[in-house]
Amino acid sequence: MKISKVPSVAVLFQLFVLRLNAAIPVPSMVPTIHLHNSTADNLALPVNTTASKATNDLPPTNPWRYRVPHTSLDVNFFYLRIEIEETDALAAILEAANDIISQLSTTGDKAIGQGQLGWDTPTVRLTLRPEPVMTWVMWGATLKALTHFANAFDSISYLYDVSNNGQSIGGGTLVLPKPGDSKQNSPATS
Repeated sequence: MKISKVPSVAVLFQLFVLRLNAAIPVPSMVPTIHLHNSTADNLALPVNTTASKATNDLPPTNPWRYRVPHTSLDVNFFYLRIEIEETDALAAILEAANDIISQLSTTGDKAIGQGQLGWDTPTVRLTLRPEPVMTWVMWGATLKALTHFANAFDSISYLYDVSNNGQSIGGGTLVLPKPGDSKQNSPATS
C-alpha cells in the first residue's frame, strides 16, 4: 500500500496549527466569530487535505492581494513563476510556525524586532523582514496567508508584503535557496 506524503504533511501541519492556536492568546485587534463555540475552528490554517494539485495554475493578478480572515492584515504576493513543491513550501511555513509557538510561550506577543529572519528546508527558503511594529501574532496570521497561497495555486516562489490597516509591517520571500547560500538561523535557534 503506497502512502502519499502530502496528506501526512497536511495532517501534521493541521495538528501543529491547533497547538499554535492553543498557545496564541486572541488579541483584541483580531475579532473572532464563534462557530461551534470554538476559537480553534476560526483560527485554523487552511489545509489542502486532498493529494491533488491546486485547481488554479496562478493567481488571477500579479500582485495578488489576500486579506487574512478576521484580521486587518493584507498580504500582497508578487509571484516569480519558479516552481516549488507544495509540501516543501508547507514544511518551511511549519518551521516558522514552530518558532512562533516557541517565542509566544517564552516572551508572549511582543514585537519581533528588525533584521531578516529565515527558515530553511533542503529545497526552500522562507524569509521575513519585519518592521518594528510587527508582532509574533501578526506573523502567525501572515503564515495563514502563505499557507492559503500554497494550497490555492500551483506552488511557486514569490515575494510578499504585509500591511496592517494599510501600513507596511513587513515582507519577505519564499524561494529556492541559491547555491552556496549559508543557512540563516531562525529566532528560536539564534
